[in-house]
Amino acid sequence: MENFHKCLKTFLDKAIRDSEDSVYNYNTVRIEMDITTQMIAQTKQRLNTEINDRQEYRPVTLILREHEQFYKIKKDKYELLCEEVIQKFELLEIKCKDDISNYLQSINDSMNIFYHQAIKYFPESDSYKYK
Repeated sequence: MENFHKCLKTFLDKAIRDSEDSVYNYNTVRIEMDITTQMIAQTKQRLNTEINDRQEYRPVTLILREHEQFYKIKKDKYELLCEEVIQKFELLEIKCKDDISNYLQSINDSMNIFYHQAIKYFPESDSYKYK
């Protein structure tokens, strides 16, 4: 019983830590997306103000494309992390339900073993069985 409890605790600690890491990565990518969105807005503003200066327009356009491409990469990663976080929480919930039923089954098994051992060593206690 004690080993089962240790195994369960170890698994849950690792699963929870893994889920926390996923949430942290999710939040980090979200912050990167927000920063990139601000950079895109600033670059577009710069394009609007420098539209008459053709020499500046081309490099700023390239910068804008780079920012937009970077944003798309981060957005794709963010969507994957969203799915990953949801899946990990669903797995934790399923595992918790399984662990509870396994735990209750192990208690039931232990009680049955104890009962049968008691009958074996103290046969007179068998008379207390329900008929």
